[in-house]
Amino acid sequence: MIASCLCGALVSGCVNSGRYVDPYQARADREAAMEQRSVKSSGGDVLLATLTSINMRIHAYREKLKSWQELERESAPGGLSTLQQNQVNQCQAQLQDILLEYTALQQQLKEETRRETAKSLAGNSLLRLNQQDIDYLEGDCSKLLAKLQQSPPAAATGSVDPQIQAAYTGEDYDRVITLYNQMTRTPGVTPSSTTSLQYGQALVKNHQPADALRVLGPLLEAVRQQPGQEALLLPLMQLVADLDFTRGAYDDARRKYEEVIRLSIEKGAHQDEWAALQLAALQPGVVQAGELGDFAQVLKNYLSYVPRRDGFSVNEAVNTFRQQHPYTTMAPNVGYLNKSARDQANAWLNKSLKSQDVAPQSPAVAGTSTSQNMPQQQTPATAQTDAGTGGQATSPSTPLSADQALQAEFDKGVALLDAKEYDQAIAQLQQLQGTSLAPQAEAKIAEASKRAGQALRQKAAELFVRANSSRDTDEKRKMLLGSRDLLQSILSKYPHSGLEEKVQRNLARINADLSAIEPY
Repeated sequence: MIASCLCGALVSGCVNSGRYVDPYQARADREAAMEQRSVKSSGGDVLLATLTSINMRIHAYREKLKSWQELERESAPGGLSTLQQNQVNQCQAQLQDILLEYTALQQQLKEETRRETAKSLAGNSLLRLNQQDIDYLEGDCSKLLAKLQQSPPAAATGSVDPQIQAAYTGEDYDRVITLYNQMTRTPGVTPSSTTSLQYGQALVKNHQPADALRVLGPLLEAVRQQPGQEALLLPLMQLVADLDFTRGAYDDARRKYEEVIRLSIEKGAHQDEWAALQLAALQPGVVQAGELGDFAQVLKNYLSYVPRRDGFSVNEAVNTFRQQHPYTTMAPNVGYLNKSARDQANAWLNKSLKSQDVAPQSPAVAGTSTSQNMPQQQTPATAQTDAGTGGQATSPSTPLSADQALQAEFDKGVALLDAKEYDQAIAQLQQLQGTSLAPQAEAKIAEASKRAGQALRQKAAELFVRANSSRDTDEKRKMLLGSRDLLQSILSKYPHSGLEEKVQRNLARINADLSAIEPY
């Protein structure tokens, strides 16, 4: 009976409407149909898998960025050569760019409600991001990180002053200079080599290269004679060589670049790229003296470069040099400075944008003066008053003298300036024109104008960068116009800012970009 049933089943499977049907082919057809139905209903699963992959890449790149930041924290101040520090900055900027791209794509996919559009967006963007992944993984950054992690830069001997270190890390170069001068005036206190190097670098950033050389030249000779200072010697010698180049002392610079290359090879590192480029340019007959002088000015701008203060000024100087010398043999040198400065500027802008997105804004109290909500600062005048009364505060009912009243008005202006209320500070300080405090008030008005102009210029730079990244012509035009309006307001509102030349250069660039947009 079982055999007859099996036979019947086989017959029914093999005969259908009078024709033979292959049971294996029928099974394959059924599986193909099921797979096709599965594909049609799996669009959400594909996007889910894509988002999962993006999340994993975001996590991976955050961890990579943490590794670089940890390396910088553990490295001794001055322990990285100039080239290494620039490479570290460039690698971090590259990581931040990739991380921002992945984060933006993640947000777009989450907000896109049309499945086909989301799939198309994911496909096109991931191809580009995967190439950026490959470029980073196959580039020099991974090798450099592994190398620095295996043999971290040795700490420089001597005690590093913590206040100067904090000010230097925070790019408060004026405070570095002030603290160092106070230290050297203190009997029995000798700054460490690292602290002296930071002081010299602060002078360079503060546009005082001649003063920096008076410090760094003797420091270089001293470090050469001291054992255990190898980690400090290379960056110090590199900086002094660059400063020699900027002042036209090409023979001195050539000798130092040669020594930098020799020492870097002796330490087991690869030949210093920047020193090799500079040494090649300084060989007799390679570059004309006039071209060397023009490049020296670009290098001088680069050495003093501070992104939050100078924006894209180095890139503008590089473009000017390229226009003046279109067939220059120093193209690699110029390209190196251009890329390094742009990476630093982009990293700073990304950091600024991120902090603006995360940090809470200071609440504004309607109808209340800003100075009323601040703790009172002790000025020299109030300190003398307190000392003269035995530490007791002056009674509010005690009438103020004319000088004390002027000082109180001046202090209000300074408090507004410290609170970044620049327009109010300028208006307050302008009331002191024609008084005994007019010179001090004028100086503070100039400072407030400059800081206000710099703040507007930073916002204009952010809009300009976003405009260049936009593929939408209308959005690009709007952002360029917004950037131009901000720059023009600096010229009209803050004539004492000292930024007119830089602002005019920025406006020329924006107007050129606007002219390239059609219709305009």
